Formats: sequence, C-alpha cells, structure tokens
Amino acid sequence: MGQLRDRPYAAGNVNSLHKAGAVRVVVSRIRRHFREFVDGDETLENSGHLVIELPITAAIRRRLFRMEAKQARSQGFDPEVDSGQQFLLLVLD
Repeated sequence: MGQLRDRPYAAGNVNSLHKAGAVRVVVSRIRRHFREFVDGDETLENSGHLVIELPITAAIRRRLFRMEAKQARSQGFDPEVDSGQQFLLLVLD
C-alpha cells in the first residue's frame, strides 16, 4: 500500500485503523505490476487508496479524521471534514 515496505507492514497499518475504531477498511484501486527476474517472474499488487467505514461514535470518528488529516497534510492536501459521512478515503500515495 502506498510506499510501504512489505505486506506485513501494510497489514499493520490496516490493523491500526481497525484498532482506532474503523468499522471496516477496504483497499481499493489495486494495480498489478509484473517484474521479470532471472529465476522467474513476479506479480506485485499495490494500492494507495483505503476506504474507511466510519463508526457513529463522535470520539472515534475524530480519531480517524485526525489520522486522515495527518496523512493528507503530509502530502500537501487539505484534510477531510466530518460532515456525517459514512466513509472516509485515505490516500497513501
């Protein structure tokens, strides 16, 4: 996901969203890349887009929006505003 190092590291980030209170996290816009090696080809999958299903609880929503805001600002974007939406897009790259 994004520029993350490997699958366990990426899975840890998804787990951190669940621990923060996300109802569900869906990886979207998955792209496949093929690399040729001397000893065989490898297919890699990558995505920089996570769709977070938000809970109803205000305190938990604030926590998830803070996480999104930190990521958005690190990329030079404005953070999302909580307007009662059910889903939040987290862009990693």
